Amino acid sequence: MAFESLLTAQVRRKLGTLGGLLRAHLIGRGLAWVLLAVVAAVFFTLGVDRLLDMNRPQRALIAAVALGGIGYVLWRFLLRPLRVSMGAEEMALVLEEYYPELDDRLISALQFAGAPASRVGASESLIRRVAEQANAMAAELDASAPVAASKTWRRLAWPAAAVAVLAVFTVFNADLMGLWFRRNVLFADVPWPRETYLTVEGGPRFKVIRGGELPLAVTAEGKVPDAVTFHMRFTGLAGMVEENVPRAAAGGSRFVKKLTNVTEGLRFYVTGNDDRTDWFTVEVIRPPELVKLDGLKRFPDYMNRSEAPFHPEHGLIAVPAGSRIFFTGRADKDLASARLLLDGEPAADLRVKPLTDREAADAAGRPRGIEGVLQLPERIAKPSMLLHFELTDAEGITNPRGAAYSLRIEPDRPPGVTLTRRDVRGEVTARAVIGLQIQARDDCGVSGLGVTARAVAGDDAATLPAPKEAPVTGFQRGARDVRADHAVDLEPMGLKIGQRVRLRAVARDTLPESFGGPNTARSVVQSFKIVSEEEILAELLRRQREIRQDFERTVVLQADVRSRVRGVVDRLASAGADLEARRRLRAAAADQRRVGADCGVAVQRLEGIVAEMKANRVGTPADRQGLTKLIIGPLSGLTEKTIPQVAAGMERASNIEDAGDFGSLARDAAGVVDGLLRTLEDILKGWKQDEGRRELAYRLKILIGVAEEIRQSIQGQIQDTTQDLFDEDEDEDEDEDEDEDENEKKKRKKPQTP
Repeated sequence: MAFESLLTAQVRRKLGTLGGLLRAHLIGRGLAWVLLAVVAAVFFTLGVDRLLDMNRPQRALIAAVALGGIGYVLWRFLLRPLRVSMGAEEMALVLEEYYPELDDRLISALQFAGAPASRVGASESLIRRVAEQANAMAAELDASAPVAASKTWRRLAWPAAAVAVLAVFTVFNADLMGLWFRRNVLFADVPWPRETYLTVEGGPRFKVIRGGELPLAVTAEGKVPDAVTFHMRFTGLAGMVEENVPRAAAGGSRFVKKLTNVTEGLRFYVTGNDDRTDWFTVEVIRPPELVKLDGLKRFPDYMNRSEAPFHPEHGLIAVPAGSRIFFTGRADKDLASARLLLDGEPAADLRVKPLTDREAADAAGRPRGIEGVLQLPERIAKPSMLLHFELTDAEGITNPRGAAYSLRIEPDRPPGVTLTRRDVRGEVTARAVIGLQIQARDDCGVSGLGVTARAVAGDDAATLPAPKEAPVTGFQRGARDVRADHAVDLEPMGLKIGQRVRLRAVARDTLPESFGGPNTARSVVQSFKIVSEEEILAELLRRQREIRQDFERTVVLQADVRSRVRGVVDRLASAGADLEARRRLRAAAADQRRVGADCGVAVQRLEGIVAEMKANRVGTPADRQGLTKLIIGPLSGLTEKTIPQVAAGMERASNIEDAGDFGSLARDAAGVVDGLLRTLEDILKGWKQDEGRRELAYRLKILIGVAEEIRQSIQGQIQDTTQDLFDEDEDEDEDEDEDEDENEKKKRKKPQTP
């Protein structure tokens, strides 16, 4: 059946018309955006250049940014959309999105028409019916409606308006736009017209002694502003500092800015009205200062760290408390003495020494070197302090801030500790042994580990006393990274069902007491709920049943592997060792590996059940041994060796070219796979028997427990009834005794006859 004629020529023409209209729409929209970008770039460069009065490199940079923006708009809104395919199928999707009533008929007919008849695989009458409906519905549709809905021509009004605005602006500001063209297109050095001209007296380089004063005077010509602005960039500060300076005298044209206590160089320029001066430089003549400083940090003994050199280029020295800091440095002038100040207080005297040839070839033998030691106390309350070098040169000039550094005290961080449970879940028995794995890490070493256990009746443990800590052994004390195993036996705690026990690991570092240590860290709490042994057994049986059900599917998969391999052997007899036989054998090998992986998962899950039974002290040793010998052991052997070897053998056999060898190996694989299936079925059979036996024992245990509860209840009721009878007899005897006593009293009170 030929499908090329499913769609009529009219429908195909409509799809072509829609494609042309969409492409025209994209071109119009893209050009609109490009025109808007060009107009925006013109006004952007004009505004920035007029505002900042940029030099040629700056104007070139701004022009490059503007061209980059235009290029991005050109690519984003014109070139990239035009690269999108606009074939018949894409146009059919556009029509169906606009006309939902088509309901995928048009695209389906178009795809049937473009597909070979051998690949369609559907009813011819159904295809014809869909095509007829598509042709009939599409013939009545307007192909240009989706494009008309986008309002392309309305969007072109925006760029037209922008171009009109630019044209009107250019006509009324011809001189301004001419300057813009010469400065930003031709990159000519043509100045903007100004109404004010500023002049800085002196310069362009000014010099001032550190700590002295420097007056800076500015005169204005033309229109004199009320104030000028100094824009200053200091050497040691990031960014600009601005300050408005008014006239020095009322009605005058002179402005004076006085720099006081100048400690660092700066660059500045002045602006006023529409003028801006060039850059000027203020250079500070320095008193003696350190030009180089090296240090060596010797850490406290408890940190077990080797000494480390440092070079405080960034003005920061970070050391822990109790450290000794060795300083060596070089000044830019000959020195007479030097001291070290800590927060303004003398901390250590420094020795002045002559420099060697290796330290400074141009100042060898001159007293410009310093060296000294600063011992920090073991406990420091301040997190940081200011460190100054006070230098006095040979001429007696003292610089109390020859160099300033921030001395930051690094606190000894507490260790990090994590607690992980093993072999149990969130619910355990009162006799469980909870295995824990503790991991602690400290930058200086771990000195001690412990585990605390606390039993609570509910979620609130605030009113309970602090739990006792059990020490953890078996790790190297002082190591930075410690891993230790620990077990908590719940049986001595006498826990009741419904209670919770909370475990937490505690770690301590090697910080001595004289330093305020040791630091202590606690892990996240591991909480366990106490349940009955019957609940644990029921949960373990449920999980084992789930594992067995998954294993049954694995056995079914193994049976499928056997069928596949047998199918390969049967095909050898009819079609020989062709590509299909090899493909089937490779597929069987892949399924065989899946069987091995599923068996491995079952082994891991069963081992977890055995470990949980042992940890909770539930079940009998025979139960655990039964799982291990009947199921886990055989499955482990198959998973670790047999199944991988069988799968690898089948894969190798599928790649053998010789037909005879391929057939021989395929038959051998069929026998091995058949044996594997029988083995897995035997394991499953034994598994079901063991599971049934354990479930029966569990149910009998429950019945015995229920019977024991009934017996105790009946016995309690009998005791209560007997006690009530004895209590009634005692009450009657007491009443009779009270009557006798009352009669005796009356007899004694009766008067006697004389």
